[in-house]
Amino acid sequence: MQKHATITIVLVGLFATALTPSTTARAAETVNLITNGGFEDGLIGWTRYTTTVSVQSTGGLRLEIIAPSSHNDPAGRMWIDDVALYETQMPAVVSVSNDVGFNDEPAMAVAANGSVYVAYNSFREGNDSLQVTRLWSQGKSFVPQGAWQVLGGKGTYVAGIRTVAAGEKVVVVYAAEKDKNWDVYAVACGPDGPQTPVAVTSDPGVDVKPSAAWHGDTLHVAWESNRNGSRQIYAASMRDGKVSEPQPVSRPDASCYNPSLGVLQSGEVCVAWHSFRKHNYDVYLRRRSSDGAWGTAARLTVAASIDRHPVLFTRGDELWLVYEHAQTERYNIGRTNRRQLIVAKVTPQGLMAPKTGTGPATLTGRCEGAAPAFDSSGRLWLAMLRPRLPRSGWDTFVTCFAGGRWQQASPVSLLKGMDRTPSLAVYDGRVLVAMQGDNAPNSWTDLDQMAAATSNIYLAAIDAAAMPMDTGLELERLVESAEPFEPAQLRVLRGEDTPTPAIDYKGKRLKLYFGDLHEHSEVSVCNRLGDQSVDESYQHMRDIARHDFACVTDHGYNINPYVWGHLAKTARTNDDPDRFLTFLGEEWTSTFEEYSEEHPYGFYGHRNLIFADAYFPKWFNARDRRTPAELWEELRKLNANFVQIPHQLADTGNVPSGSAIATARRPRRSSSTYASTAI
Repeated sequence: MQKHATITIVLVGLFATALTPSTTARAAETVNLITNGGFEDGLIGWTRYTTTVSVQSTGGLRLEIIAPSSHNDPAGRMWIDDVALYETQMPAVVSVSNDVGFNDEPAMAVAANGSVYVAYNSFREGNDSLQVTRLWSQGKSFVPQGAWQVLGGKGTYVAGIRTVAAGEKVVVVYAAEKDKNWDVYAVACGPDGPQTPVAVTSDPGVDVKPSAAWHGDTLHVAWESNRNGSRQIYAASMRDGKVSEPQPVSRPDASCYNPSLGVLQSGEVCVAWHSFRKHNYDVYLRRRSSDGAWGTAARLTVAASIDRHPVLFTRGDELWLVYEHAQTERYNIGRTNRRQLIVAKVTPQGLMAPKTGTGPATLTGRCEGAAPAFDSSGRLWLAMLRPRLPRSGWDTFVTCFAGGRWQQASPVSLLKGMDRTPSLAVYDGRVLVAMQGDNAPNSWTDLDQMAAATSNIYLAAIDAAAMPMDTGLELERLVESAEPFEPAQLRVLRGEDTPTPAIDYKGKRLKLYFGDLHEHSEVSVCNRLGDQSVDESYQHMRDIARHDFACVTDHGYNINPYVWGHLAKTARTNDDPDRFLTFLGEEWTSTFEEYSEEHPYGFYGHRNLIFADAYFPKWFNARDRRTPAELWEELRKLNANFVQIPHQLADTGNVPSGSAIATARRPRRSSSTYASTAI
């Protein structure tokens, strides 16, 4: 029987280093660091360390606590106040995708008749495909009642899948690329399978990241678009297969991202998104009354740092919101050092958070990827992601606000996954969670296993009766963080928010463009849990750094065919003609510190390989031990338009590199062309 144990250690000491429990029971480990604050006896303060240990067999388990780790500094003292061990039985988990393809982006909804529909992207034979599986509850598990491919085949690209209940059916909304143009589509699915997809958008701009809700007989959809030269939120509705004229919801002069749409019982449509204004990201909301009139957009959050990824959910005519609050420091905008979730009710008086006497209104401890829902008794459920340290990936957890407080968050499975938001639904006394899980390498020691890595979509069911009954949600005004946001101050101080410099020279207008061709994301194992997602990285480079061009270049040894396609898709969906130019690329990481007569200085160092073609079908792993010249020769045979530049000229931890090449000019996917210059 699969079980899960969590060790909680509260201690006071002079060190802020994480404890490293070890086990002889073949356990997979993750350490979540939570700072509770507070100071006693003049010491540094109480620090709470939580370690999850996954036990997959019966028998004895020995846990060893080894502390402190001084990292070659003089040893200090540490006081351990308490040790608590919690053991919980894991819920039943069913594989939906069954090892067919490399699977990602789960989206789930429950129809009125109890049918569970899970939609997901399955990468098969080098192409995306949109799959939908219908399942039926059988005891504590689920059995499939039908599986269909909605979209697939050569040249298929899918992203941003969402599923919403629509009476006895569900509707799947998604973005797909056709003839190098991204549009939003909707397809109804019932017991007999999917109907014909309907195009919600048809503009030549990028239309992606749809969010949807069903009310009455109408599907309401919101999405992110760059059709006016900037990132803007649009909305439309669909009834009987007919789509209304898209309406701009957000203003056109500020970057706006990741919409979430909810419909109140009265028919009022609400759309939230996060936007970069006044040198930081905040959450905004706009409402459309039941008669079709749009009100004025309202700013919901005011913290000086990063408020993003809003998720709207409703209870009758109550509008609720959960969003991610994050912080980064100085110029380190490619990563966030803190992430937490904030849940609040949207009221005329502002955001009101559930009042709890045992902790703050925020879900701290590095939480992200929220999926909320109320059950029939009024309890608020929340699925979320927590990192599995030091760099493995993310675990899916579920918590519930009941009995006047957030209950202990429990892991849903033994599976770790990518930074992918789970999907949650509450039905018939059970909490259903759809999630992604994989066996991708989680450290530098097993990098060569990435080529054989698998990823699947899973469905788990949790008995809601295990939680206390609801005693009422007492609310208090949400107090947002007053912490300063250093990047906002620096971009003003250094003039990085000014327009692109330009001069007139011999009758031509010349511009000085600035960008970043080396940025890691959560793909790379080196700082997987701190770096942003690929999409978040492009947002920060577009807005905070105000780059004119950018490229996410993750380590080649962390890439497989699906990941390469994901990097390519995200580069294409973030490309804004005449404003923000994106490239497809990788870090060709030759870091073998082996010295010999043949290699007196080791191997060839870190080099960023940038392609002009954002559909380039191949990436390269430097662990095949080839030389740069051999790599360049293959690229020339492929007629690739590329440039390879040093990651760094010198680095105490890596072999120095100082050469780069480029090839001839070729047109790019947009209307503009450019020429590479040999270095």
